[in-house]
Amino acid sequence: MGIFNTENTADMSAFAAFFGEKKFPVRDFGKNEVISNELPDSDTAGIILSGSAYAAGVNENGRRAIMDIFTCGDYVGQYMFPIQSANSYFYISTFSGCRIAFIQISRLCRMTEDAAAHELIKHIALGAQNRVYTHMYILQQRTLADKLMLMFEYLAEKNGSREFTLPMSYTNLADYLAADRSAMTREIKKLNDEGRIISDKLNIRIQ
Repeated sequence: MGIFNTENTADMSAFAAFFGEKKFPVRDFGKNEVISNELPDSDTAGIILSGSAYAAGVNENGRRAIMDIFTCGDYVGQYMFPIQSANSYFYISTFSGCRIAFIQISRLCRMTEDAAAHELIKHIALGAQNRVYTHMYILQQRTLADKLMLMFEYLAEKNGSREFTLPMSYTNLADYLAADRSAMTREIKKLNDEGRIISDKLNIRIQ
């Protein structure tokens, strides 16, 4: 997952130390806490040090869509929001508790001679691009079963195992896949019946 391997304690320690050394402010957020209010402009960004979060939009009918999911090492900021309209709004919130470092992009970009800062900028850019194209590809699958299986394959690869725990609830997964939750639950049961997966609540094993 980019230059910082979230499974490697030593890498994560180095990651956290970078922000401590550069004296970037760090804040802890609880579960389901809105954090976009702490990102007032396009120059202020947050880097997830631990936990997970998501960006969502809500349309005029109150229907939520999860546009992006962030885990350790990912960047969150105002850049990810579409143009605001009178009939919809956007926000960033946590799934789990999160520790977030707040940075000024302009300050980070000025640190051109700092190798760690250069690598962080590259990680931010490539990571965001990878997540966007992955989500687009999942959504472009023709059937809900194909969307689910591609999502599961992606999570399996990211976790390095065919057996993993979903990083979000079924409600959040349905909003990420632009699917009806009941229809998605039925499809997961069908995938179990067909022997393609074995699921136990949020625990998934790809057969």
